[in-house]
Amino acid sequence: MDERDYKAMNEELNQPSSLGAVISWVAASEKLPSVEQNGNKVLIYRIMNDSQESLAISIHETSMVKYCNVDETWWMELPKPPCL
Repeated sequence: MDERDYKAMNEELNQPSSLGAVISWVAASEKLPSVEQNGNKVLIYRIMNDSQESLAISIHETSMVKYCNVDETWWMELPKPPCL
């Protein structure tokens, strides 16, 4: 994949959904999450090979995202838990 492919994928991942709140994916190459700003855990999406496809989307320790391949990783904050 070249830079154009990554930009196209990032634009596709950031298309608004029909859900009430819009949460956008952030390319790790543009900004890494921090515990202070984003909490202890974030949702990440990584480009994986076929045998690891089940690991592509996961909840990850915020401080560990810096060890992911930044050119193949996107992240977002976890939503606040529902009020019960």
